[in-house]
Amino acid sequence: MPRSFPTQIVAYLESTFTKQFDSSEIHGKVGAVAGFLDLYNDLRPELIRLPPAEFSALVAAVAEIRFGIDQFRSTGREASLYRVTPSLRMAWSMIEKLDDQVPSGRRGWA
Repeated sequence: MPRSFPTQIVAYLESTFTKQFDSSEIHGKVGAVAGFLDLYNDLRPELIRLPPAEFSALVAAVAEIRFGIDQFRSTGREASLYRVTPSLRMAWSMIEKLDDQVPSGRRGWA
């Protein structure tokens, strides 16, 4: 399976959503949000180099997105997507901070 890189994920988000998207845009693009999750799942783990608080924010945001999309799929209720909007914004901002390659000889997030 091909791996994705942070710049590819950011480019996908930029081409799919407006930077100031709202819940109505998310509702119309549930499949595109699922596409984001697929790209995130294929992101090489060693590229996720963030300080602990930002890493935690990214993990929580992606979990909220997954939960909202799963709930929407099973219930069809728009309210299920309520948390997807701020969570996708958070994930986007964290992924923008990532590099496409790990610095050689360095470990950890800094």
